[in-house]
Amino acid sequence: MASVFWVAVPVTILPAMAALWYFLRRYEGAFEDARVFFSLVVGFFVGLVAVYLEFVVFQFHSAQFVAAAGEASAFVSFVAGNAFFEGGLLTVVLGLRRFRARKDTPYYGAALGLGFGAMWSLGFVAVNMNLAARPDYPSAAADFPGYNLVTFIAMALLPLGCILATGAMGAWVGKGSADGVLGKGWLKGALLKMPIFLAFWLFAPSMGDGSAVVLVPAVGALAYGLTFLVLAQVRILDRVVPPELKDLLRKSRRRSQRREARGEGDDTQAVPAAPPDDPIGPSILDPTAPRDRP
Repeated sequence: MASVFWVAVPVTILPAMAALWYFLRRYEGAFEDARVFFSLVVGFFVGLVAVYLEFVVFQFHSAQFVAAAGEASAFVSFVAGNAFFEGGLLTVVLGLRRFRARKDTPYYGAALGLGFGAMWSLGFVAVNMNLAARPDYPSAAADFPGYNLVTFIAMALLPLGCILATGAMGAWVGKGSADGVLGKGWLKGALLKMPIFLAFWLFAPSMGDGSAVVLVPAVGALAYGLTFLVLAQVRILDRVVPPELKDLLRKSRRRSQRREARGEGDDTQAVPAAPPDDPIGPSILDPTAPRDRP
């Protein structure tokens, strides 16, 4: 179990944190850290629920379900059903009052999606590694006669693509919540997540011969996740912060860097304390929050 943990964490949790830094690196001070990490932690818990239901309860990918429902029905259930299910979970969270109709919700949706994707991918890696570690693995699982180095590389790339795509999915669902159209955000997020589930569907049959063909869906998932991430950054997240606030943040960072270089400390003003009825705290993009500070 320890070996599974030490392999799974670097290819799931760490990339999620790196992607979160990518989303927020230019806008430090524009969003409440507490609200961001609250969304990330909620994503971890929701991802645990999803991975349990999809791997243990639904099992649309299992040979038993495919035999009972037919390959076409199993394919649609796995690709479309899981995508809409996950989009629905994110929509439920981002539809809560503390997120709904807030301009900055897409950023918290991205953090939620990254946490969700990291925990889902952690479960995927753990399940596959535990299966491969069984002494009777080659004879007990005829569909997967063995793992080799190429398969392990593919098994690492697939979760990376999933994490990036789910973070971007959260941004799209968050935009729907911010705009007051939860159904539209849910639909867009689910449709954009479906190619990732297609890659996971293609991954399992490819493992049979252990050849390089297993890398095709894995590399495709990673490329798609990166594209989806950049698209969400450009189309949604970069438009959340007003241009004048971006300029204030840049000036504040440069001023702080000059003061630190002179040994005078950081002059960045603190974010006001949260009101009693909001344990997470206000955002600088909240219409009720002061706008005359960096």
